Amino acid sequence: GGAGNDILVGGAGADEFRFNALTEKSDVILDFLPGTDKITISKAGFSNNLAIGVLPATQFVVGSQAVDSTDYFIYNAGQLYFDADGSGSAQTAQLLATLITPALTAANITIF
Repeated sequence: GGAGNDILVGGAGADEFRFNALTEKSDVILDFLPGTDKITISKAGFSNNLAIGVLPATQFVVGSQAVDSTDYFIYNAGQLYFDADGSGSAQTAQLLATLITPALTAANITIF
């Protein structure tokens, strides 16, 4: 999608929705399939506090805000947010919105 607000459609099969920097935010993914598709996040473009690999469950929270200092990703009502400091004290940036995926988990996100 690149910078700005984009509508992303992966199509059939396993898809990767890649975010290289915080400027690539507020995208809408129309056909994300948990367990098949992945959201991939650039460590260099988002935070050096992230470890390469599948996002640990401790860095992901379902709810309206971060609960502790390691909650870098917040999923609430179909919207995925990135919190740069993991605590909500810094500005939270909306990363993307999924219209059909109510069951997003940390396992669906990979850091590269």
